[in-house]
Amino acid sequence: MPTRRRILVVDDLELNRRLLQVILHSRGYEVIEVDGGEAALATLAREPIDLVLLDYRMPRMNGVELCRRIRADEAHRFVPLVMLTATAESIIRREARAAGADDFLPKPFDVDELVARVRGLLVLRDHYVTSEVQRRAAELEARRWRLVSDVASAVGQCRDHAGLLAAIVGALGADLGIDRASYYELRADGPHLVAAVGGGAGPDASATEAIAPVVIGGRRRGVIVFGRAGAFGEADRATLDELAVHLGNAVASVCSQLDAVALEAARREVFAVLVHDFKNPLTVILANLDSLDEDVAARSDPEVMRDLRAAATQLLDMTLDLLDVGSAEDGRLVVAATPADVGALVAREVAAQRPRRRPIALELGGDATATVDPRLVRRAITNLLTSVQRRCGAGGRVEVTVARDHDDIVVRVADDGPGIAPEAMARMFEKYPAQAPGELSRGMGLYLCRLVIQAHRGTLSVADRAGGGAVFEARLPVTPTA
Repeated sequence: MPTRRRILVVDDLELNRRLLQVILHSRGYEVIEVDGGEAALATLAREPIDLVLLDYRMPRMNGVELCRRIRADEAHRFVPLVMLTATAESIIRREARAAGADDFLPKPFDVDELVARVRGLLVLRDHYVTSEVQRRAAELEARRWRLVSDVASAVGQCRDHAGLLAAIVGALGADLGIDRASYYELRADGPHLVAAVGGGAGPDASATEAIAPVVIGGRRRGVIVFGRAGAFGEADRATLDELAVHLGNAVASVCSQLDAVALEAARREVFAVLVHDFKNPLTVILANLDSLDEDVAARSDPEVMRDLRAAATQLLDMTLDLLDVGSAEDGRLVVAATPADVGALVAREVAAQRPRRRPIALELGGDATATVDPRLVRRAITNLLTSVQRRCGAGGRVEVTVARDHDDIVVRVADDGPGIAPEAMARMFEKYPAQAPGELSRGMGLYLCRLVIQAHRGTLSVADRAGGGAVFEARLPVTPTA
């Protein structure tokens, strides 16, 4: 059912207001009555009005002043103003026209003429509003394409989200008064965007902040927050909201390019690490084979055979790491969860490493049964023990404890080595972290540990150890949540 047109009647005489109320209401209009200019302005500020009928002679604020005040507000520029006046003086009419009045009706007025004037002005208003909507739509579409074009031309030079934001701010700056000195940031409220910040200090008041959603593939993935010295108007905020899809396309395009660049860099890094890490065990194998060739008696030497076996095992472990890491990053790592004794899994790996590694002290505390994938957990424990022993130095001691802490099984691996620098600690679980000169490569061992623990809805962390060294802590929920 169509909404009834709302007409505001402004007259200080109640009899006049009631007369207009009866006439207009009987023709299907909704009528709101007020007795003066201030009340009229207050009504217009809080309610949508389609047409105003106002008297010329009113105390405190006459009809001309009221017209002027109404027209000063851009939101009411298409509201027809009809002045009712008992005088025919042309000077008054010119003054009222200059103030923004659209039409005049003499008092006393003819009912049919009044209704005809109201109907005609409302039709004219609808035409103006439709034209304005079309103009705004065309302007917005032009702005959209300008944004897309400007951002697209800058995408090839963007290296991160901050660069993308600078391109978007540059594209919108002329329209919305945003420049690169303004506050702006990209906040991720979805899992696929990384937050980036650009510009200067944040806004002092919420009125100076406007939020534009970033919509990618029909789903909101984040928001871009813009700020400027002056307040944002509702039209500005509406423009940013309507540009959401195009902003999202720009963000998605840059993300795609950045992902492609990162993927290519990762591929190159994988080959570099493989060449480096495979070289060491292969060197051991070749050296021991040379020893066997020179001395046939060495065939029965258990130490040589042990080294060969360990090197071959290390190659196999690294290959399995590659497979598991690839599966995890592709979302294909299957956790075959079953009740298992985490303490027993740790004890088995400790026993396997004791003969060929530094001393390992093991302490088991009570029931450590949890729903886990035994194969994956054992791989994580193996990599964790191997990484810790490599970094703690010759003669270092490793202490392993397994205990239950409320709803978690906690595995702690501590060493008495040189400790970890803060900047290295922040990169400890990254894929192929940068190595210091002469430092043994950690490969993907700790990175795989993190992926496995996270796949079980657990956490992996590292901290300084009191008295020297470091302690790694893996927490596995007894019953992981979906």
